[in-house]
Amino acid sequence: MGGVINAVTRSGTNTLHGSLYHYLRNSTLDAKNYFDPPDEPIPPFKRNQFGASLGGPIRKDHIFFFSNYEGLRARTGLSLTPVVPSLNARQGNLRDGPVKIAETVKPYLAWYPIPRP
Repeated sequence: MGGVINAVTRSGTNTLHGSLYHYLRNSTLDAKNYFDPPDEPIPPFKRNQFGASLGGPIRKDHIFFFSNYEGLRARTGLSLTPVVPSLNARQGNLRDGPVKIAETVKPYLAWYPIPRP
């Protein structure tokens, strides 16, 4: 959860003030995810969080301005572990015993890739 608190005061400043920030996170120091295949590299992850604020006078001692900007750019890779029917299941040989595969289902089995050993 998160929250935003805005506080407004009557006084400003007669000088220009501001700040900048940038936070970078990437997959260089990340550990391998439990679902990542052990023989493949870690999926890429890049996150940039940045922002700036600026405040100052418009008319000395009377009118002031304040502006803020925050940005977030995230580029992530996915860990996918596909589940496909085994070669035995494609032929109707299941753990509980053999089953007949309907002819209308056979074209759909071709959509699934052959499982890796």
